[in-house]
Amino acid sequence: MQVARGTIVVAQEQRFQLELASGGRRLFLLAPTAGLLDRDLKRLAAAQTEVEVHYRPLEGLIAASAEKVLALAPGSMEGSVE
Repeated sequence: MQVARGTIVVAQEQRFQLELASGGRRLFLLAPTAGLLDRDLKRLAAAQTEVEVHYRPLEGLIAASAEKVLALAPGSMEGSVE
């Protein structure tokens, strides 16, 4: 599984765009097994919380499947959202 770090800049339903700490942006689809709701993504985006996304590429799609999303900022949603 691959890992990306950054800040969620757009969240809509189960889709979100991550502004990568390394530069650029990446589109993700939230996997059903991630245990997050779209309101969680919106809350992370609104707070500009740095997150770590564990993901797998999806064949034939630009977006990747976000299998786990962890909040990295201290005190932000108790450090993790799974």
